[in-house]
Amino acid sequence: IKTENSKIDPKSEYAIQKLKHEVYVNSFTSTVVIRPSNVYGIGMSTSSVFHRILDQIQMVDSLILESLSPVRDFIHVSDVVSGVIRILHTFQERGKLSKTYNLSTGKESSILDLVKVALLAAGQEKRKFLELNPASTSSHLVLSNDLARKELNWAPKIDLFRGVSDLLRKTSGEKIE
Repeated sequence: IKTENSKIDPKSEYAIQKLKHEVYVNSFTSTVVIRPSNVYGIGMSTSSVFHRILDQIQMVDSLILESLSPVRDFIHVSDVVSGVIRILHTFQERGKLSKTYNLSTGKESSILDLVKVALLAAGQEKRKFLELNPASTSSHLVLSNDLARKELNWAPKIDLFRGVSDLLRKTSGEKIE
């Protein structure tokens, strides 16, 4: 589990750019960097594995995924919004604040776990799924939210099953956008 002070070793161009922007923002006084974990909800990226799973649930064939082994920390967009609001209130109360906060659940879920939760939420527990690249490199990214809990009195409220269930209910019969 990565804390706000963990060494960052970006592997992709996207991660490198995020780190560059963090360094730039931190060069100013009184700044806050927010590191949300893997955010899901209405409006999530259509290229995310979360989106691909939920989109396929609405079809009739087997679910097809690249790899089931990567581990992520999925957080509902509502929990991120409540965390940002807590940060803004804290910033306003304390005046100058230079901090980095992880907004996460701190709970690890593999892509296999996510598939099982999504199928359970959809009432399709017996549905088959196919892993195209089982030998692909596994990655593990889970963020600690201890600092946000302690300093902001913030905690996520929506667990993965509830979030997936709500999302499926809101998008049933239509493409998830």
